Amino acid sequence: MGCSIAAVKHKTQPICAGRQHRSLNSRPSITFTDAISRLDLNERQIFQLQQSWKAISRKMEYTGINMFIRIFETHADLKKFFFMVENCTTIAEMRESKGLAKHVLMVMNTLDDTIYNLNDMQYVIDLLYDIGKQHRTFSDFRREFFLSVTEPFLLAVKETLGDRYTRNMATVYRRLIQFVIANIFQGFGDVSTDKKKIQDG
Repeated sequence: MGCSIAAVKHKTQPICAGRQHRSLNSRPSITFTDAISRLDLNERQIFQLQQSWKAISRKMEYTGINMFIRIFETHADLKKFFFMVENCTTIAEMRESKGLAKHVLMVMNTLDDTIYNLNDMQYVIDLLYDIGKQHRTFSDFRREFFLSVTEPFLLAVKETLGDRYTRNMATVYRRLIQFVIANIFQGFGDVSTDKKKIQDG
């Protein structure tokens, strides 16, 4: 998930609370029904997700480090975007990196923020959209790189949850991360098209 994500801790009540929150920008408002449809989880599944995530939140750094190590193992070319581990040659060195740990917590706090604010979908979508937008500043970064997060995230969550990672929760977490990546994707946009517009303008 990018190299410099500034996550805002904005934990609210579980989804049943229905708390309203002002959106981060002026994009059209999204109804709760529309949001649930986009997320492809029903209210019960979202409640289960929020309950399950409590176990992850107690091991936030551990889970996040495992996720990033798997990303680097399967997509070594992404290490160049992370100066804190770019020169690390072993997994042990990456685990000991304070810089990576700091970045991991920012990313995991963004996921935490997302999960506990699913009753305020406008806020969540704006948050993820803006994170995608931030990544445009990284030279040579392509939005396809976000896709490399899916399987490492699911494996890291499975490792932390153990037996609690049931078939149902596997589906819930997969739909969650697909939703997160899709909205970050939207925020990043088609940079090549944007550059063409600038050149043509």
